[in-house]
Amino acid sequence: MSNFRETLGKLLALITAVVFVIALPLILILFNVGRVVFDQPRMTEITTEVAVESKLIPLVLEWFSKSRAAQRQAVVGDLIEEPDIVDLLNFLSLSEWVQLRDLDLTREIMEPWVAASLEEGYRWIDSDDVFPHVLYDLRDFRAWVSGVRGEQSLEIVYNSLPSCTDEQVADFQQRLTEVPAGQLVAYNLCQFPPPYETDQRSDYAESLIEVIVNIPDTITLPADLPDDQERARADELAEQGFDVDQIKDSLRWIRFMGAWGWLIPLGLLLFIVIFAVRTWSSLGRWSGIPLLFGALLTLLIAFGAFPLFMRLGMAGVRNVVDPEVANEMAKVVRQVIDIFLNPVKLQAGILFMVGLVAANVLPRVGKNNEEEPFAEEE
Repeated sequence: MSNFRETLGKLLALITAVVFVIALPLILILFNVGRVVFDQPRMTEITTEVAVESKLIPLVLEWFSKSRAAQRQAVVGDLIEEPDIVDLLNFLSLSEWVQLRDLDLTREIMEPWVAASLEEGYRWIDSDDVFPHVLYDLRDFRAWVSGVRGEQSLEIVYNSLPSCTDEQVADFQQRLTEVPAGQLVAYNLCQFPPPYETDQRSDYAESLIEVIVNIPDTITLPADLPDDQERARADELAEQGFDVDQIKDSLRWIRFMGAWGWLIPLGLLLFIVIFAVRTWSSLGRWSGIPLLFGALLTLLIAFGAFPLFMRLGMAGVRNVVDPEVANEMAKVVRQVIDIFLNPVKLQAGILFMVGLVAANVLPRVGKNNEEEPFAEEE
């Protein structure tokens, strides 16, 4: 009976040890992801840093404006015939988008928006709402671009335009003769020579003022819709592989792991001790070896497999967005992953050393104590 119980205990301990080794990397990663993702001040700092320092926003804006301009040209035809603000932004280069970002989307502007997004996201996780609805305060941004920065931004946009060709000037003059006196005629998307230059700049300045005046105090994104419409939209997204309910459940799980995940490996080790440990030597083997293998597997995943997995995931993104945007996204993702994985690497290294010490030192303690068991077996 005693041998049967001992064998059964060791079998259960072995199964628990295998579970511990396999689970430890996932538990450590989720624990550290949860600690960061649900630390609002830290997440605000990280996200704001990405927004104001990386080229991701300028690249996305450049890609979006060029894509929209191409779509519009396919519908409208020759851009000379019907100038449009979307076509105007198409002339901006990446360096000019970076200049606009630095002028208008500064840390002072972006940080409150990021904080509002995170706060609403945390609220949404525990609510019955189908989608989060972030309320953005635009008053500071409106005041920011109403002054000198708005004028500087307009100058950047104007200077991005090429000089007008004779054909473009002739097209404008022709359209000017076809409308009644006093009716506005849109300038072609190019820098006009005198005597039109001053009036063109004035038109662009007035257009900017009109845009700024129409910026609302606040805006909610995504817009509030009746519950049945939001649920229908969520069902459509789920059919396309974007299940908001599943995302919400996953975030809840990550939050739980960030708070309590550390108890799981401790509990598994405790079960191993209960099932199989009777002496110092067995304590060293049954605690040290699972710690060694679990920590080693965690280090292999943190240094190699996880970054490889993320690179494979980003390969799919390259099929959807511009390659430059995808490359910048990959760069940002690597930076964020490092924030999660660096503590994992440190923790796994410490656990590896603890396991090494336990596997080598505790058996020696047992020998010095002549392998007396912790409790007498029947």
